[in-house]
Amino acid sequence: MPWQDWVLSIGGFVILVSLIPTIRGDQKPALTTCALSSIIVALFAFSMATLGLWLSAVANAGIAVAWAVLAVQRYTAIRLQRRTGLFSQIEDEVEVSLGTDDDVDAAAQGDVDAAPQGQAVVASEGWNRERGKR
Repeated sequence: MPWQDWVLSIGGFVILVSLIPTIRGDQKPALTTCALSSIIVALFAFSMATLGLWLSAVANAGIAVAWAVLAVQRYTAIRLQRRTGLFSQIEDEVEVSLGTDDDVDAAAQGDVDAAPQGQAVVASEGWNRERGKR
């Protein structure tokens, strides 16, 4: 076994271990990052196997699997967000103001005159319900 195999495999196993907190954590990298990294590292593993660097090939195959796991986790998180309607929260919790936060609070409590002239104030859902809007 050549020394290059040892160097590349140790580096690969260190990278593999460093991906474990990301797999276990809540925040995931972008789906395209995960998918492309998995594919590219799998190609590295194949290339190393054809060179007879078997330990490096195994390390890179593990890294490719770890990136694939992250891709699946990110994909399921995106699907879950779409299914539960987290992207549609804008309809339920709109509280945007070009003025100050005090202006929004006053408008939400019904004091429409507190909103500065010439500035848009969109209050929360409750404020719209009081006025019969939805």
